[in-house]
Amino acid sequence: MNDATHSLSFKSFFHEIRQEFGSPDRGFLLTAWKMCTAPGPTLREVFRGEGAELTRPVRYFLMVFTFYGLVYISTGAIGITAADTSRHMAEWINQAHAVRGIAARITPSEIAKANPFTYYLQYPLVFEIIVTILLWAASWPALARMGLNATERLGATMYIYGTFNLLQIPLVVFVFMGRSSTLDVVLGLLFMAYLAWATHGLAAPPNRLAFLRGIGWYVILQLLSGIVIGLPLLMMVRDVDDHPAQHVAAPASTASS
Repeated sequence: MNDATHSLSFKSFFHEIRQEFGSPDRGFLLTAWKMCTAPGPTLREVFRGEGAELTRPVRYFLMVFTFYGLVYISTGAIGITAADTSRHMAEWINQAHAVRGIAARITPSEIAKANPFTYYLQYPLVFEIIVTILLWAASWPALARMGLNATERLGATMYIYGTFNLLQIPLVVFVFMGRSSTLDVVLGLLFMAYLAWATHGLAAPPNRLAFLRGIGWYVILQLLSGIVIGLPLLMMVRDVDDHPAQHVAAPASTASS
């Protein structure tokens, strides 16, 4: 077969890129723009079966993850973030033990093995899926009361979390500046504000209560995340309490030499 339409060339590659990101039927850029500027009305448009030019939620989520991965994975920012998170958690647990007079110490590597969030940061797509599931579960009080079914809530979650990941890509500079704690605060406030804004736009008609539903959505997400993070760490702390000799730190002179 000699079909020029399907032949491979640089022109065909550029045409495919244009079709994937900018064409009316697969408008990734249009979807990202509308989700950044009017998330609530955009989601209502999708739920009404309109917006044929918008990228579908799973495709949108995976395409955003591709960009996110190119920046955070290829630059090593994910590894830095995971190491900082494990170190801070280990320091917090060790300080709590010191207050109680327990000499045992937890190492960051032990935290990474016990804590699913820091462990799965090494597998970013798995991590993103876990967060998406938690965000979807946390959406029930905010969105189900507004008439959205489970499938619509999952679609909204993919669009919203995908857009949030898109917005945080430029903030990777904080990681390389050693400002991971600052980044955590900025991302937390940004995500809470974005959830409140999107939920407000989803309400018909929009009202102040919708803002509070969005904030509640964020709070419940934090509670669920705290449970996922806290239970393994609590088991680790109990293990240290039961077997402190296995976690005794090396003497300071040995550590400094």
